[in-house]
Parts: sequence; C-alpha cells; structure tokens
Amino acid sequence: MADNTIAEILDRILPTVDHPARYIGGEVNSIRKPFDAADFHFALAFPDTYEIGMSHLGLQILYGLVNSRDDSVAERVFMPWPDMAEALDREGVPLFSLESKRPVRDFDVVGFTLQYEVCFATVLRMLDMAGIPRRRADREEGRYPMLIAGGPCTFNPEPLADFFDLFFVGDGEETLPAFIDIWKDHRPHGCAQIVKAAARELRGIYAPALYAEKGGTMVPTVEGVPALVLPAIVDKFENAYFPTAPVIPFVESVHERISLEVMRGCTRGCRFCQAGMTKRPARIRSVAKLFEQAVESYKHTGYDDISILSLATGDYPYLLELTRRLNRHFAPLGVGLSFPSLRADTALDVIPESMAEVRKGAITVAAEAGSERLRAVINKGITEEGLLNGLQNAFKVGWSRVKLYFMVGLPTETIGDVTEIVRLVERILNAGRAVRRTVGVTCSIAPFIPKPDTPFQWEPMAMRAYLEEARTVLFSGLRRNPAVKVSLHNLDRSYLEGALARGGREIGVVLEKAADLGCRLDAWDENFDYAKWKDAFQSAGLDLEAYATRRLPVDADPCWSHISGGVGAPFLRREYARCIEASLTPDCREAGCNACGMDPALCRNIFAWRRD
Repeated sequence: MADNTIAEILDRILPTVDHPARYIGGEVNSIRKPFDAADFHFALAFPDTYEIGMSHLGLQILYGLVNSRDDSVAERVFMPWPDMAEALDREGVPLFSLESKRPVRDFDVVGFTLQYEVCFATVLRMLDMAGIPRRRADREEGRYPMLIAGGPCTFNPEPLADFFDLFFVGDGEETLPAFIDIWKDHRPHGCAQIVKAAARELRGIYAPALYAEKGGTMVPTVEGVPALVLPAIVDKFENAYFPTAPVIPFVESVHERISLEVMRGCTRGCRFCQAGMTKRPARIRSVAKLFEQAVESYKHTGYDDISILSLATGDYPYLLELTRRLNRHFAPLGVGLSFPSLRADTALDVIPESMAEVRKGAITVAAEAGSERLRAVINKGITEEGLLNGLQNAFKVGWSRVKLYFMVGLPTETIGDVTEIVRLVERILNAGRAVRRTVGVTCSIAPFIPKPDTPFQWEPMAMRAYLEEARTVLFSGLRRNPAVKVSLHNLDRSYLEGALARGGREIGVVLEKAADLGCRLDAWDENFDYAKWKDAFQSAGLDLEAYATRRLPVDADPCWSHISGGVGAPFLRREYARCIEASLTPDCREAGCNACGMDPALCRNIFAWRRD
C-alpha cells in the first residue's frame, strides 16, 4: 500500500478514534529524513502505547543516535489502542511508522524495545498488523525485515527466541552503530550472514538460531559464536550519546520532563534487583557535562522539570554540586528539580541543602521491606533509624507527602514481616507529624517476582493464598488511617510476569496462543484478560501459576545461563547463600571489590569516587 494511500485513509479514520494525536507524527524535534536517500532503514518499535513509549529515555536515545548518521533513518512505531487497531484491520492498513507513514514491513530492520514481560504478546500482535510472519523460520530471505530486540528482557530472551533474529544484550547505544556497519557490509550476502557476523564480531549479540539445547543449556551450533554472551557496556559514559532535543509528544505522556541520566549502574547489590546486577559497573557523568545537557535540553523542549535519574541517585558522588549549579541557573526560569526515587537514609540525610530547593511533590522511597531482618535478607542495607531520620529531614525542608514502595512474598518472609510494614508506616507518619501539621503517605505494594541474573533467580513466587493473606493484613492495618493510601499490584498480572520472566523456549507457543486469543497491551487493566493467558498456558500443557511459583534447582544452570548479565554465577550463588543467613554484603564502593565477576578494569572509577 502506497504511503499517500495510508495518509488518505488516516484522514478518514483518525476523527473516529480516541487520542488521534498518537498516530500522526510531526511533533517538535521529530526527525523526518529522506527515506530513499538512506542505506539503512530502521523501525524503532515499542510494544505499548505512544504515551508510554514516548516516556522511555532509551527509545529517545536510540532514535536520535541512528538518525545522527547520514546513512541511516530511524522512525517510530507503537502499538495502536484497540479502537485504532480495529479500524486499521477493517481498512486493510498495515502497521506504519509515524514519520513517513510507511508500512513497517518496508524497513530493513525492525527493533523492539522489551521493557516488560507482559508486553510479549503485543510484540506478536504488532508483527501480525505489519504483515510480518511471527516465526523466524517462516520469514522468507530478503522479503521481510530482520527482527532485533533490546532491553532488560533480553537477559532471558528464550520465550521469544523463535521469533527474533538477534537480541541486543546490555547497552544498546554501544552495539547498534556497529551493527549497522555490519549490516551494510554483509547485506549482499543475506540475513543469515548478517546474523553470523554480528554474533561473532560484536559483544552483547545473541543469535538464537545459532544455539541449540544440550543437557539443559543452550550451546552454540556454529564456530566463532560465544558460549556465553556478555553484555555490551558503554565504558566511557561521560561522552555517551544523549538526546538533548528529544521528541516532545503531542499526547500527555507519563513523564514530561528533562531526564538527566547522572549515573548508570549501581553498587548496592540488592538481591532482588535485576537492573542493579545487569547494569554494572556504575558509571557517572561529570557535573559539567550534565549541566551542558540540561541547558541544551531546556533550549529544545522548554520543560519546567529536570529529573535527576539513576538507579541510586543519592550515590552520585557530586550530587550536591550538581543540584546547586542546576538550581542557580534554572530556578529563575521557573524550572524545578525532581528525584524519582531516593535512599532516604543517605541522600536526604547528606544533602538537605539541595533538597530544600527541590520542587515539593511526593518524595519517593523504595523501602522494600518492613523489618530489619528482611531488609538484610534482600541486602537493602537501610536501617529503620536511617529511614526515619532521612524522611524527617525531608519533612523539615518542605515535603509533606511520601510515596513508599514495598514488596511482599520475599524469600524467608513471614506474615510477621508483613505486619512490620504497618508499624513502619505508622512511625513514618509520626516522624512527619512531629515537624509538619499534615503528612500523607502512599504505599505501593508489589508481589516479589524473581528475575534472571539475580541471586533470587532460583526462588519461587509466593503462593496466591499467602499473598491474599498479606493483602488482607496490609489493607486492614493501613487503610484505617485516613492519611495513608495503599495499592497492591494486580496479582494475576504479577503471576503472568513471573511465569514469563523465567520461561524457556517452550513459552513461544504460549505467546502465539495468547496473541491468537486477542491478548495485547496487557499492562493496561482494561485490556488484560487473565483467563485468556491461563488458557494459553494450558494449551501448552502448563499451569501458569505453578510455572511462576516453581523453585529452580540452585545447583543447575537456568535456561538463560548462556546470557550473562555481567556478574558471574558463583557470585549469584554466594549471594543466595548469604540471603538465607540474612547476611549483608557491603557496597563495593565502601568495602572494596566483592568479586562479582565484572571485569575489574571496567570498575576502575568506582573506588576513585570513594576517595573523593
């Protein structure tokens, strides 16, 4: 279908659907390059709605990075809302890109961002809408685009292994430019040669067609392909590409702000945290570079909020200097600073001066567990005294609302640990009321979900009966106080996430069945249908909740063991043993190297921060 035909049909469709601006493109800072003048055409696909995808910093980075090359063009595509999807099906319009309105199947490569396991069926539905066969084996050489994927879900890509040509493990901005060069060099020889060359030559590339199961693990079937795929790592983070002119969405998105990534990686070692394990080593940007990025970003966006981002923002060693400099420049312009999440026992205790100048919304703190014992089990390292002192400092400098994140169903947890959440929230309220007249607390409580490449990857999810009991305890204990609001994540969706997160290639048929049943946009309550997912698992001879709550043998390699998150299996097993003992592992910035398996050369700067 010609582009002008698609545009003509859209003129007729868009007035009939919700939020039509999701589908029109042409936003401020969007990039429209001559399509036919480029050698490499890349469709950057996000398997969720426009407003979710446009809030994702990683998508903005890759979009700007590819388009910064004279030989390449990148255009965006998102999953349409059901009303638009039905209209496109009815009109016979294939899934198209926002910039040129070209069918996605006309691109050379389609790259999906895999942020969240429950979006897997949406990936297949997008392929259906694009007219691209789902399975790699069904895509005729040269007729369809290559399919690649990146994001945190690639640390266990096996559920999607039969659908994709390549998975990009680790930092995509490190690998994608080199892949484009390989694609151009090997294009005359076909997709199979591109796949082999990328898998052999680039760190962080997993080509599932070149591996087969042997003895319970995946092993290479061709020479020159690594037995263990190591993640790509941006070593020189200071000068890594950063989009100072991000696309400004037409539709209100989740985050409308300048996002400054001050640090990538974390040294804390929380045992449940996949990002904390897989984004090592910790790397920082200088204050000068961050200030330059903030000034340029404001010039191109006009946003009135600068968000200081990292996994552990309070650990950025020059945070006070950065916030002072940003405040001096931006406060007269009416631009505030925000911190999405902080360790209340350190950041708020150490930098009350900079906190005093930050715009006062709700301060967000991930406490994770209510008892000291359980925080030791998960290696959180936050003491109750430190938590209360830190939050009291926040109340003193102007905050009146706190948002707390907790988990239930953690390893070794009992209902007694759950009741400790209620007691801790009451103490936080009392600490706030000691310095402020009114204080509000919001508690967001999520079931623990074991993730690959963490010390808890072998642990089961808690059984439904236990989680229901924990919910009853929390709701009855917290909701009696009008100053406290509490929400618990959807248990059905949590079990689905847990089942998909540790699944193997056997899950591929489940995903196909779920897509056939109409599953898509499952992160949205109005679209999520747990019964369909249970049917999809049953069609493959699997019970969804039994699959999510199974314990994996610690002495065996899991099905994703050929994909490395950067830390080694011995370290993960050692940390798992320490969790059973409720033994803390110190931050390597303070206590020295913990021998996690990361290349020491890549960690060379961490100990310099400690000296500073």
